[in-house]
Amino acid sequence: PRSHFTMCDRVPEPFNSRRELRMRRPDDWHHHLRDGPDVLRDTVRAAARAFSRAIIMPNLVPPVTTVAAAGEYRERIEAALAASGGAPGSFTPLMTLYLTDTTTVAAVEAAAASGFIKAFKLYPAGATTNSDSGVTDYAKIE
Repeated sequence: PRSHFTMCDRVPEPFNSRRELRMRRPDDWHHHLRDGPDVLRDTVRAAARAFSRAIIMPNLVPPVTTVAAAGEYRERIEAALAASGGAPGSFTPLMTLYLTDTTTVAAVEAAAASGFIKAFKLYPAGATTNSDSGVTDYAKIE
């Protein structure tokens, strides 16, 4: 696969004694797109302009807690990319699931098997926006 970074041996003065790292299209490892036709289209367009890929946060209402819900959200993201004029494949949403007190081992295994869920996000309940369904007791997720 093509690298997102390139090392340049030749750089303009006065930096010719150093090497330069250029990031063509970086990744965003914590991105909130939100949901809804207008806001999703606008946030996907902005993200796709700047980033090649992004880890998509799952704290929607309701939260993204299943592989099916993440798949549906990913489809909405891809449709929003197309609606905003983005080329298919020009932006890759890396999906996450919202960890809760009731997340099961089977849910974790299903996420791993999905091929498109890349992580779980732990929100302590009540700690941030849309975190009411978050973890209330760390012992429940051990």
